Amino acid sequence: MCDGKFPGITAKSLHQSLWKWPEIEGLHSFKGKLVHSADWDHDYNYSNKRVALIGNGSSGIQILPQLAATEGTEVTSFQRGPTWVTSRMSPASLLGRDDPDPNPRYTEEDKQRFRKDPEYHHQYRKQLIHRVNKAFRMVPAHRVPVCLQTNEKVIQFLKGSPENLDATQYAIKQMSAKLNYRKDLCDMLIPTWELGCRRVTPGEGYLESFLRPNVSLTQSPITKVTEDSVCTADGMVYEIDISMCHSHSAPLRQVLTKTCSRLRHGI
Repeated sequence: MCDGKFPGITAKSLHQSLWKWPEIEGLHSFKGKLVHSADWDHDYNYSNKRVALIGNGSSGIQILPQLAATEGTEVTSFQRGPTWVTSRMSPASLLGRDDPDPNPRYTEEDKQRFRKDPEYHHQYRKQLIHRVNKAFRMVPAHRVPVCLQTNEKVIQFLKGSPENLDATQYAIKQMSAKLNYRKDLCDMLIPTWELGCRRVTPGEGYLESFLRPNVSLTQSPITKVTEDSVCTADGMVYEIDISMCHSHSAPLRQVLTKTCSRLRHGI
């Protein structure tokens, strides 16, 4: 590991080193546009393209709504299984507004009050932190953390707890509504395992994207990528213009070791 004498290591350099391409047969034989979310090409025109969005981690969940709304795109989401996409956060309610958006726009009046009343701004931030802390209730009962703001124990994601069952039912109802109660989509996109087993993502606009006519979904494993297509285990072949990946990060220790070695040798 580094001995601390390399000022050239920055958060940006580590971020650029952390990502890698997924190990998919033929991925680099693809002749179209190959994109990774960690190395985004901001100059490329993504409109009027057939896009393979590989994976449904947090980055893919954020990317899909934007791609789906881009003019002329046809997007296929390739994923191994569902993930919980839900949120009870309502920052706008702390401002007296009935807006369920987990990332609401702040009005000029909101901003003015934050500027003129630092204590009000401080309390608003504390309440946001408090609500986030209450959501992270995922450890064994004897190790349940205490919320710093309220001294409350937090146990929502403890398997089998009333809080966990309530949160799971809330998530199912919320996700079903966003999918317009379509059984085919609900069966594929709502997990059957307990809430909290994997990272929960707010995913604004993600589920609704699957209701669009230009978005399709497959959970059949990818077997290979050819010069112009993605092939899956169920025998389907998807002709595409863009292959978009967003997963597979290298271990941090491996990245640091590699970066330090390069710096030592002036590479």
